Amino acid sequence: MYKTYTNFTVFFRNLIIGDFMLFSEIDYIGIYAPKNVSKNSIAMERPVIMFEIEFCTVDGATTYLDGNAIPIRKNTIICAKPGQTRHTKGVFQCYYLHFEVKNKELHNLLMKIPNAFLAEKETEYKEIFTDLCKYFNKNSDDCKIMLESLILKLIYRLKQDSTDAPIFESAESKQAEVIRNAVKYIKEHLNEDLSLEALSKKFSFSPTYFHNNFKAVMDKTLRVFVEERRIKKSIDLLLTTSNSISEIAYECGFSSQSYFCYAFKRYTGTTPQKYAHTILNKYKNG
Repeated sequence: MYKTYTNFTVFFRNLIIGDFMLFSEIDYIGIYAPKNVSKNSIAMERPVIMFEIEFCTVDGATTYLDGNAIPIRKNTIICAKPGQTRHTKGVFQCYYLHFEVKNKELHNLLMKIPNAFLAEKETEYKEIFTDLCKYFNKNSDDCKIMLESLILKLIYRLKQDSTDAPIFESAESKQAEVIRNAVKYIKEHLNEDLSLEALSKKFSFSPTYFHNNFKAVMDKTLRVFVEERRIKKSIDLLLTTSNSISEIAYECGFSSQSYFCYAFKRYTGTTPQKYAHTILNKYKNG
């Protein structure tokens, strides 16, 4: 909670320097739910001329970005980017936001978001898009400010969530499904044995096959992903509990307190104690 508030505040302040409006044009915001359209319909391929963010609300259909098939499931996030081409086979429903970005940092950040991934925080995305729809059709300066802040919040959420999400277009859908299940299992069992041997056995694959597919879908190795997730959980515990360092190390699945401190410093650049002290002081003084 503290980490999210502090990072978003810093992110927001850094972007608004000498230029109040970050988006040159917010073109479309709404809910897409077509009627009387065949499930086998194929939309004509078209160029993407601005950022198109979509939060899908039902399973079904397949969308194609630059020829790469993305199977649409409930809670799939699609981030189509200027310069791409896209079309869709079948019918799907989604919240959508189409907009242009004039801030260079924001533009570069959005270009690095995967074309598609599964979102975990369904309620939060629905709240953001519902508020976007609410303020889009109002023409006051206050509403424009609200739109800007909501889009910044959405971009922040996309950046945070896409770090750990399966990147569907980089692998066959069956492979992505296996890895999606593995990612879910990892997040729920961080204090257990999450070695390549243990996980490949659990999901009935050879270690080599599991390793290669995990890296293809997640764009990082299993070892790196597991350690990142354990560090992220340890940060949450540092900021929200009074647990000791040894207790946090054990709860997050590290073999010892010393290795936890070593891994934490490698990941954050500082020790667990100093990290917590710095973040909490920023929050109190912010």
